[in-house]
Amino acid sequence: MTEPLKSWIKEEVAPGSQVTSDEELDRYARSVSHTIYHPACTAKMGAIVSNPLTVVESKLQVRGVKNLRVADASVFPTMVTINLMLTVLAVGERAAEMIAEDAGWKGLHARL
Repeated sequence: MTEPLKSWIKEEVAPGSQVTSDEELDRYARSVSHTIYHPACTAKMGAIVSNPLTVVESKLQVRGVKNLRVADASVFPTMVTINLMLTVLAVGERAAEMIAEDAGWKGLHARL
């Protein structure tokens, strides 16, 4: 470590200066790694007929299961490059609209 940051660093926080070997670093990494931040793309949305890896179709309905939709980051076919939460909120809003439409709602435009 060199200036200009050297004087700001008091001690290594994680994994700590006592962790030095590859085995120790590996053990540390495995003990603290998790997916709470941005898990996504695990229930891919797409064309169910042509892609066997697709889990949900464009109306967020799960392949082979009636009355079940997925409306979270797992439906992204690829990771988005903007704030993930904003996109998840948009998916949720659209899912609510689709469910309401299936129940007979005519949408906002019907009232205008």
